[in-house]
Amino acid sequence: MPDAARLASACALVGVDAHVVPLEKAGSAVVPVPGADATEAAARLSRGLGRADILALQHADGQVRAQRWQRGTVRETPPAGLAMARVPDVVERLLLGGDDPSGVEGAVSSVDLPRVAAARTTLGGAAKFQRWDRISTVVLLAVALVLAAVESPRALAGNGSWVVVVGSLLLVVWTAVRMVRARP
Repeated sequence: MPDAARLASACALVGVDAHVVPLEKAGSAVVPVPGADATEAAARLSRGLGRADILALQHADGQVRAQRWQRGTVRETPPAGLAMARVPDVVERLLLGGDDPSGVEGAVSSVDLPRVAAARTTLGGAAKFQRWDRISTVVLLAVALVLAAVESPRALAGNGSWVVVVGSLLLVVWTAVRMVRARP
C-alpha cells in the first residue's frame, strides 16, 4: 500500500476529497471529508488503485458496515465485528468520530491538491524501467557504439569529426549508467 502522501495524491486524481491517515504497522486510512459519499469514494479509489484491496468502513445509525472493494466493485461484505477487530485503534476512533483526521500525526489531505502535483507525486517513483524502454536504451547504446567505432578512425586520420566521437562516447556512458541504475 502506498504511503500517505501518494495515497492522498491518488485520491486527488480520482476526485476523492479526503484526509489520509498513515497507520502504524501498514497501510493508511482514507477518511472522506464530511458530507462526501463514502460509497462513491470507495468505488472511485478502488477503481483508481486497480487490484488493491480497499476495506471500506461506514458508521451510520449506530451501526458499522464493512465492505471489501476492488476495481470499483464490492467483492465481499465481511462481518463488521470481524473487520473492526483487525483495524488499529486510530481507525476505530476516526470511524466513531472521536478523532479529527486532519489532526492525526502524519495525515495528508487531498482537498485542494492540484491534479498536476498529484500526478507527479503518485507517479514519481512508480515508473519502472519498462521493457520497451530497456530495448530502446540498448538500441541507442548500439547505435552510439557503432557511430563511435566508425567515426574514430576517420577522426584520427583527420577526415572525421571529434565532436561526433566525443558525443557518441558520452551517449554510450549515459545509456550504460541509465541501464545500471534501472536494474531491479
